[in-house]
Amino acid sequence: MRRRHGQPRLALHARVIVYAGLSTALLGFVGALAVYQQERGAPRSTMETFGDAVWWTCATLATVGYGDIVPVTPLGRLIAVGVMAVGLALLGTVTGTFASWQLQVFAREDDERPPES
Repeated sequence: MRRRHGQPRLALHARVIVYAGLSTALLGFVGALAVYQQERGAPRSTMETFGDAVWWTCATLATVGYGDIVPVTPLGRLIAVGVMAVGLALLGTVTGTFASWQLQVFAREDDERPPES
C-alpha cells in the first residue's frame, strides 16, 4: 500500500488484480444468468437449476470445463464462447500482472545489493 495525499492507495498491480477479480465475479453472475435463461427448459438440457448454471460458469471461467453440464441451445453456446474468451483474458491479465510485479520486486532487490567484486 502506498500513501497519496494522506490516503492509502493500492499499487497498480494490486488494483489490476482486484479489478480483474471483481470483473470475473460480475461476469460469472451475468454469464450464469444469461446461460440459464437460454437453457432452462430446453430439450436435452443438463442445466436444470440456477445452481447448475453457476457451477458451469465457475468451471468454465476456471478453464476446467468438466463437461458434466453443457449448454445445448445455439444462443447458450454463443454465450459460452463469450464466457470462455473473457475468462481466458481475465486469467491472462491476472497472471501477467502478477508476473510483472514479481519481476519488479526482483529487479529492486538486485539494485539494492552491493556490487560483487
